[in-house]
Amino acid sequence: MGAELEVTKRLQQMILPQPEELEIEGLDIAGYMEPADEVGGDYYDVLHTDGVTTLGIGDVTGHGLESGILMVMTQTAVRTLKEIREYDSVKFLDALNRTIYKNVQRSNDMPWQGKSLKNLEKLLPGLKVDIQ
Repeated sequence: MGAELEVTKRLQQMILPQPEELEIEGLDIAGYMEPADEVGGDYYDVLHTDGVTTLGIGDVTGHGLESGILMVMTQTAVRTLKEIREYDSVKFLDALNRTIYKNVQRSNDMPWQGKSLKNLEKLLPGLKVDIQ
């Protein structure tokens, strides 16, 4: 396994919910993820804050380190918004979209251009992509 693939695999495994995070009163939650041939931007998350449980499922277009990094950015932004108790869905998605958009724009040297970057608009409503 190449170094990039190993790093991406470790990133993906690091952000998966721990067994204790799946123990929520009144819910029976089990999670399992096995990537196909390659790893990349797949993730799921379970967040429980102030009695509110949120399930997150993500699949970033593509495979490899770039997709893994974008997935970690997204997961971190979602968890941050939950931690600061942003419960208004419009504000939540607006802040999430702007954060991811700005991070992707800063990463001009990464292969998130063209079709892959345009697909973010479908995954994240309100995200506008300007490819130059």
